Amino acid sequence: MTEIKNVNILREFLQKGRSIDLLDLLKGESMYNIDTNEELPLNKDTSKIWRMAISHVEFITKFGIDRTKAEEDSKFYSAHPDDFEKWLEIGAPGITQEEIEMYLEENPL
Repeated sequence: MTEIKNVNILREFLQKGRSIDLLDLLKGESMYNIDTNEELPLNKDTSKIWRMAISHVEFITKFGIDRTKAEEDSKFYSAHPDDFEKWLEIGAPGITQEEIEMYLEENPL
């Protein structure tokens, strides 16, 4: 899996209201995901960071980028910006450079 050349572009997804698109890419549910028939090669720690990045993007999608905590239907939710940043620092596993480029070609930020 190739490393994302510019992880700042992934931050822009959140800043520019495209969190749902990033979430779809992370979950493998985007039309831009490439079917490689390969398992995501994550060790235990990397897998946890990846899952927390998904959780953070889910939070942003549901509650917005300006909130860090939310309550809905007696359930409490929290953003995980530190885990999202760790995910970016390790090269954003789970998304390929090619997927980002295909998305941006049709959906410029």
